[in-house]
Amino acid sequence: EAAWLKHAQTDAVENSTAPRYSPNITFYTGAIAMITRLQVSVLHLKSDSSAPVFLGQAFFNINEIVTASLQSVTRELTSPYSDAIKGYVTVQAWKTVSPQSPRRFSSPFPESPRRKDKAMKRSKTERTRTVEKRESKSRLFRGVLCNAITQHYHFQTKGGPSQLRVCEVMAESAFNWIVPNQLINLFVREEQEHIEDLNGLSNLNSEWTRIREQLVQEHADVVTYYKDIAVDMDQYKNLSFKQSKAKGVATLELVATNLHVQRLQVVDDSDREKTYVYDIMTIGAPAAHSLKFKHGGLRRISNLSKDARGWSLAASDGKSRQLKNLNESSAVLRNRIDEVGDSLVFAARDYSVAEMKDAMRVLHEKIDELKTLCEHPIVMSATEAAKSMIDTAGDTCKRPRSHSLSDDVEWMWDGKEFTRAPPDNNLSCQQLDQFFTSIESKVTSLSQPHSKHTVSWNECLSLPVQKLVAEVNRIVRRVKVVLQLLLLQEERAWMQAGYSCGLLGPTHRRDIVLSQAVAGIVTCFVLHVRGRLLDAHFLRQLSQIGFLAHWESLLSTHGDEMGMLEDFYVAVEELNKTVTFTFAQCDDPEAMPDITGSRTSLQVAVPLPPDRFRLLPEDFRKGRLVCLCVVPFSQGVNENQSLSDTFGDNSLHDSINLESCRRLTTYFEKYRDLLSLRSPRISREVQEIDRILNQLKRSIDSRKSKNVEILSLSAEVCRKMNGGRLTSCKSAKDRTSMSVTLSQAQILLKDHNLHPDIFESALEKMRCEGTRLLNAEKNVGERRYAFNGLQVLSLPKSFRPPEGTYRALQT
Repeated sequence: EAAWLKHAQTDAVENSTAPRYSPNITFYTGAIAMITRLQVSVLHLKSDSSAPVFLGQAFFNINEIVTASLQSVTRELTSPYSDAIKGYVTVQAWKTVSPQSPRRFSSPFPESPRRKDKAMKRSKTERTRTVEKRESKSRLFRGVLCNAITQHYHFQTKGGPSQLRVCEVMAESAFNWIVPNQLINLFVREEQEHIEDLNGLSNLNSEWTRIREQLVQEHADVVTYYKDIAVDMDQYKNLSFKQSKAKGVATLELVATNLHVQRLQVVDDSDREKTYVYDIMTIGAPAAHSLKFKHGGLRRISNLSKDARGWSLAASDGKSRQLKNLNESSAVLRNRIDEVGDSLVFAARDYSVAEMKDAMRVLHEKIDELKTLCEHPIVMSATEAAKSMIDTAGDTCKRPRSHSLSDDVEWMWDGKEFTRAPPDNNLSCQQLDQFFTSIESKVTSLSQPHSKHTVSWNECLSLPVQKLVAEVNRIVRRVKVVLQLLLLQEERAWMQAGYSCGLLGPTHRRDIVLSQAVAGIVTCFVLHVRGRLLDAHFLRQLSQIGFLAHWESLLSTHGDEMGMLEDFYVAVEELNKTVTFTFAQCDDPEAMPDITGSRTSLQVAVPLPPDRFRLLPEDFRKGRLVCLCVVPFSQGVNENQSLSDTFGDNSLHDSINLESCRRLTTYFEKYRDLLSLRSPRISREVQEIDRILNQLKRSIDSRKSKNVEILSLSAEVCRKMNGGRLTSCKSAKDRTSMSVTLSQAQILLKDHNLHPDIFESALEKMRCEGTRLLNAEKNVGERRYAFNGLQVLSLPKSFRPPEGTYRALQT
């Protein structure tokens, strides 16, 4: 007779006369056959020190459970030492998703078993609709996630016989390489345009000519460097993952470190039709590791004053942004006035009085906007500053052979050759008003009933409109020149303060952290929105108050991690200032988001298939932008934070959390106003959010060491307001894994009635057997978290990994 082979055992269940055992017992394909016989033995453990008492055993084979109607069998517990029945045991089986098909993200769970009578009533049409719905949902995430790994659990609930069927999915983001490549092209184009603008500055005196040439060379070096990086990154175009070991590699500095999507899917046996999905983006904190942290991160660098006048990089950078925004605004106004002028002429050609009046109304608005821009304090100060930079000796410059007669540079013929025209810095709009008044009087005259047959409207308006557009072009060119001259002064101030305007400078560092942060937020936004396209309330929330995202940082305020935290803080602030989203219809299910704009204004177009695009509100279909509200919360948890708590300065944590709490409170007030409080359910929801938010404020004010309650409370508030979530540490591998698994267990406990007695067991199981250990293996080659014994002791208890899952590793 063959001997029994022990395969696995469950955890102990306390204080229960009808225990439900949560751990799953897994058999892999090929390890068993349909005739394999299984034995279940039940033991009673009176105390930890006493020997277990054998209660009974039950037998069945694989075929019996597989062919059962619900894939569930119940057997009597019997003992070889007695004929009495000791109780009953029920075993439930299910088949897991094949690991060879990891890209099915809509529901990795098998179909729920049905009662036989309900299954008979279900028609073929209903089954077809279900399959089509699942396939349609799967198409939404195609091209977003790849290389998925899944793990399944069964957990006992409190106060009922039902169980939680939990699936953990960890997948890579397909945007991790796409976003940096698009941003590189954008950075290169912006640098090239800036070089052209610098070269177009004429009649500068000798000192400013030298400075201009130096800056041109610095920006040209940036263009060459980014083009070389693009070539190097092309070698990895088929990858979607950057290991933590590569975070300091210069050629991959724009790529986010260890970016993954951690998805929790929950099905309750009491409601098998409903699947709850929770996503957390795990990403190495956006930081310029390739540039090191000798002088800190961007926040510290920006706030340093370098001269006696109190000049600071932050103030200068803010002024430079305003200059660029004003320049872009003037160009937009010029193009718009040109379009309206054409519309006016076309309306005159068609003898349409109504269309002419509409065009005149828009034209009047845009001209007023241009006049307001010319009177802006920065533009006026730029005009004054330009006077000291121009060579008053009337130095002329011959036109190079390679230089075209462009609109941005004015040339004059002296009888022998072209030379640059003397600079015209006059921003007076008096002549512009005269041209507009002339057009307005002509339109009024042409609108009279008798004029249609006496004069050609088109010929009457064409020449005045051309003169108006030419004057607008002249003013915009003047605005561009004076703004470029003032921007040149700001860049010289950077050099005098010891900063580079090109490589290794603050702009280069900002490019790095912004690129990494954009990859994370784009992944978060796309997954979050595509999963809620049928939620009208969520779409209205996006339209009116923007997309909320909670970004958790586990970095300490000691050593290099202080510099990383400073980079991280600036990166998140840049997202709030510069990034907006819009939607675009696209037939290709694997189309990628398209990023356009500039460093100071990025617009991300998210593609949607036609059937989903039609579900959007009309304003989104017409191109309405979605703004961001990213709230970072930070709390160090490792041994470096212990040193900082004792000897260092934690003010950065406090300032980040206080500012984010204020921003979150403001968003909640808008969210509360958005909801209709007439419904008792909504009213209770608002009260609950308000209660947690007040608890968060008290927790921040307590100033406790390693207060991870701040992270869990702020995350819960954002989740209840339909917010996305991101979690970061240095490399998103060890501390991040502890945080993510803790958050998953808390979600099961608070939102899905997980039995409190098995909370610790469920948390330990996800850390021992879940996908986060595989994330560690992908990064360092070993399925262990990179903690040593001292580091584990310094972690908060809820962040400590189970014994046997960690050891000191090089990350």
